[in-house]
Amino acid sequence: MLYLIGYRLDFQSERPSFYNLMIYGDEVSPLKHRGYPVFFDDKRFAPSAFKIADVAMKKLGPVPLDVHYVCDIVKALQLLQSRSLDRDATLINCLNILDDLRRSTNLRIPRRELLILDQLSNHLTFRRRFGNYLTEKKIDRLQLIDALLRLVDAILIHSKFLDAGGPHLRYYRKSVIQFSPSIRGR
Repeated sequence: MLYLIGYRLDFQSERPSFYNLMIYGDEVSPLKHRGYPVFFDDKRFAPSAFKIADVAMKKLGPVPLDVHYVCDIVKALQLLQSRSLDRDATLINCLNILDDLRRSTNLRIPRRELLILDQLSNHLTFRRRFGNYLTEKKIDRLQLIDALLRLVDAILIHSKFLDAGGPHLRYYRKSVIQFSPSIRGR
């Protein structure tokens, strides 16, 4: 199945900052162009992104126009910063989607960062409370926040973005760390 996924990175907006098409089935993968995940800043660009997709992915139509899920990175960061309960499964869903993106693009993430994100994800799969878990495992919240931000950065840097002017692709040029000054105390 093909799903339209939104990603919220802007603390000043409740709307997704950008979108992509994700394939969920026997394999999990983002829609790709020449091997790179494709993102776009307006969900109306989903059909255009689909048109430039690698050939194997074109068999998956029709293109969804409604957002299936929003990976709320802002809320995930806020939960990591000061909460102990992932009541709505925002954090676990966000971690899972980002991990799907990482795995499908063979990104290399520092082992320590990957380990603490995987440990938290494994814990949240079965339990929504995570504050005591972090204390017991001596996992620093700021290390988790940094690991999550670096993961998002790595994914976006190794992706392409569809421009509003047509099917022109560009690389993502900003760091997501710029989006989160209040989280990291900067």
